[in-house]
Amino acid sequence: MGPVLPPFFVPDTKQLFDNDGKRHDVDLARAETDLNNLVERRAREAGEANATEMAWKASVRKHHEKLRRQRRGEWFCYWSALAESLRKSAAHYEAKALELLEDEREEKKA
Repeated sequence: MGPVLPPFFVPDTKQLFDNDGKRHDVDLARAETDLNNLVERRAREAGEANATEMAWKASVRKHHEKLRRQRRGEWFCYWSALAESLRKSAAHYEAKALELLEDEREEKKA
């Protein structure tokens, strides 16, 4: 069984019928050229779309890396401030402990 053709194409006559029933001669060489041009244009457009998408992905990666570095710096500041606060607290608690120890020694002497 051969290929199934649209009902408006008359095989072996190179003629088409439009929706109004009018006959039109078809230049098969021109039709083939038009189809080839269409396929090539679509391939080019797809290539351009791929290039655009690749550029967009690179831009997103760059942006995410910038955010990652910024957040890393912010976390560094947070942990540094926390460590400094804990050092001060530790010094304060150590001073309190020494005070209590001295008070206890004085009570023993008395």
